[in-house]
Amino acid sequence: MEGSNARSFVVKNVFVPRALLQEEWQERGNTECVRRDVHFEEGGAIVAVDEPSDLSATTGDSALTVIDGTNKLLLPGFLNGHTHSGEMYNRGSIPPLPLELWLGYLYDYGPQDPNHYYLAALLTAVEGLMTGVTCVLDMPSVLGVPGKEFECLEAICRAYRDVGVRAFVCPLLGDLPFDATVAHGCGHGCSPYAGTDKHDPHKTDFIMAFMEQAVEKLHRPEEGIEIGVGPSGVQTCSDELYTRCRELSEKHGLVRHTHLLETVNQKKVRPLFYGDNEHNDDDDDDDDDDAGCDDGDTDACLDGVQLAYEKYGCSAVDHLKKLGFFNEKTTCAHSIWLDDNDIEQLQTTGATPVHNPLSNLRLGSGIAPVLKYLDARINVCFGCDGAASNDSQDMLEAIKMGSILHNITDFDYNRWITPDQAFRMAAMGGARAVGLQDQTGLVQVGRSADLVLYDLASSLSILPRTDILGLLLLGRPNNLVTDVWVRGRRVFKEGKVAGVDEEKLKRDLFATSEWTTMPRASATRSSVEQRYRQVIVDKQPPSSSNHSTP
Repeated sequence: MEGSNARSFVVKNVFVPRALLQEEWQERGNTECVRRDVHFEEGGAIVAVDEPSDLSATTGDSALTVIDGTNKLLLPGFLNGHTHSGEMYNRGSIPPLPLELWLGYLYDYGPQDPNHYYLAALLTAVEGLMTGVTCVLDMPSVLGVPGKEFECLEAICRAYRDVGVRAFVCPLLGDLPFDATVAHGCGHGCSPYAGTDKHDPHKTDFIMAFMEQAVEKLHRPEEGIEIGVGPSGVQTCSDELYTRCRELSEKHGLVRHTHLLETVNQKKVRPLFYGDNEHNDDDDDDDDDDAGCDDGDTDACLDGVQLAYEKYGCSAVDHLKKLGFFNEKTTCAHSIWLDDNDIEQLQTTGATPVHNPLSNLRLGSGIAPVLKYLDARINVCFGCDGAASNDSQDMLEAIKMGSILHNITDFDYNRWITPDQAFRMAAMGGARAVGLQDQTGLVQVGRSADLVLYDLASSLSILPRTDILGLLLLGRPNNLVTDVWVRGRRVFKEGKVAGVDEEKLKRDLFATSEWTTMPRASATRSSVEQRYRQVIVDKQPPSSSNHSTP
C-alpha cells in the first residue's frame, strides 16, 4: 500500500536474520530469523527496526508506503566484489581454458563500441539486482578501445546511474605487453620483465592522465558512483604503475582493486588435492626452482617457477606490501595461491580477498584458502567475476558455491562456512571491502537503506518451508527478489527494474550480438600457448592430473 506522497517506507512483519541485525556476531551457525517492522526514509537511512505491530496501525498516512512483509525476508544488499562488465559480449563463447589462454579471446574479441559497454553494464546491474546485489565493483577493460576509452567508461558509469545501484568502477590498467602474462621458466629475478625499466613510460603516463580525467569527471560518491584504481596484477603492471595508482588513490580517497595470485602461472605450485598430506621434493627437476624460498615453505615453492619470483625474487604479496599498495580499501580478486606467510602479511594490511569460486573453477585456477583467511580474521567478500568466466552475474549462485566448495578442503566440519556466516560475508564483508562498513551491510538503525526483499512463498525451489537462510543458500532460489532499495531509493519494484525498460534491453542486446560457435581463432592465445604448455603443463608431475578425492 503506497501513499500518494510517499516519503518513507515500512516493511511490516518481515523476517530478518539475527546475524544481520548487529555488527558483532558470536553465534556462528545460528540461522534464526525474527519478525520485525523496518522503517526507512525515501532516499535515506533506516530509522527504526521494531517488534512487529498490527498492519492496520499504519494505514491512512499518505507520506508512508506500507509493504506487507509476511512470508518475506529482508536482507542488506550484497556487494559483487569483482566483475568485468564488458565481458557480457563474450559469455558462453570462450572454450574451457586456463586464464592466460582464455584471456587471448578477450584481447581479440572484446567490445569496441561504447554503446556495448553501456548495455553490458546495464545487464550486469540488472542481473545483480535480481540476486540481491546493490553495489558492484567493476573492472572494465576500456583501455582496450583506442580513442574511445573515456567514452566507454562514461557509458558504464551512466548505466549504473540509470539502474540506481552503487558502483565502484576501477578501469583495468596495465603497462606491460600480453607476453608478460605467462611465466618464462627462468630463475628467480631473471624474468625478461624483471627490473623497473621494462614498461613503456609513455603508456604509463597515458594511463595516469586517463585516470586523472576519470576521477575529475566521473567520481561522484554523492551519487553512488565512485572511480577506483585497478592495476590488473603483477604480471601486467610495472612498479611505477602500482605506485602512481597508490598515490592517486591517496590523493582522492579511492578504492584500490587488483588481481592477486589467481593462477599457478602467477605462483606455480603442484596442485594439492584433498587428502594429499605430504609433498615430495623428488619430483623437482630443477633445484634452482626453490631458490629464495624459506626452507619450510614447500607449499609455495614445490615444482615452482613463480612469475612473481621471476620478476621480483620474492612473493607478489611481499612486493605489493613493500610498494604500499595494500590498505583497508584494497580488494584483491581471487587470492588463490597465497601461502601461510602471504596470509600473515596480508592480515597486517587490512586488505580484502574477493572470493570468485565459479570463475576459479571455470578457468581451473584453484580453490582459494578462504578458511585460512577466516581463521586469520581477514575480511572476505564474494564476487561473480566477469560474465565470460562465470558465465553469469548470479550472486546467490556465487555465495552458494563459495560456501560449500571448502567442505572438500578440510576434514574438520566445524570450520566449514555456515549460512549465517556466508550472508555476513556477502553483506557486511562486502561493505567493509569498499569502506562502507559504517553505512551498509546490516539492517540497523542509522545505516543506509540498501535493502533487498525476498518472497519466500513464490517459488517451488525453496519449498517446503524449513530453515530460511539454509534454503536461500543451499536451495535453488529462482526469482525470489521482489523489491530493492539503494540509498533508500526503490530501484526494483514488484519484480521489475524501475529505471530500465527490460524489454528494450533484451532487444538491444539481441540486436548488438550474433550467434557464434566454438572454437574461434585467437592470435593472442596462439602467441603464448607454446610457452604456457612448456612452463606450466609439461612441468606438472603425472600424478597432478588425478583429481581424486577420498
